[in-house]
Amino acid sequence: MTIQRPIELLKGETFFRPEIPVFVNRAAEAFDLIEHKHDFVEICCVGEGSGTHYIGDQTVQVHQGICFLFRLASLMYSGRL
Repeated sequence: MTIQRPIELLKGETFFRPEIPVFVNRAAEAFDLIEHKHDFVEICCVGEGSGTHYIGDQTVQVHQGICFLFRLASLMYSGRL
């Protein structure tokens, strides 16, 4: 038996307005994020601290100064170092 985790789809229409197709956000990391994917491209820059980002089956250590790009439909969630 395989246990399926819920995967949330974040939709661009939640973040973007038709006249401005860019959304800029500053957020403190929440460590209770469920695994998710989106129907848009995300650029993420780490402003401070460090942590772990899980992208598909890869574990990526992140820290202040790192920027990365998530392609469409990447499966991801975050954790703490």
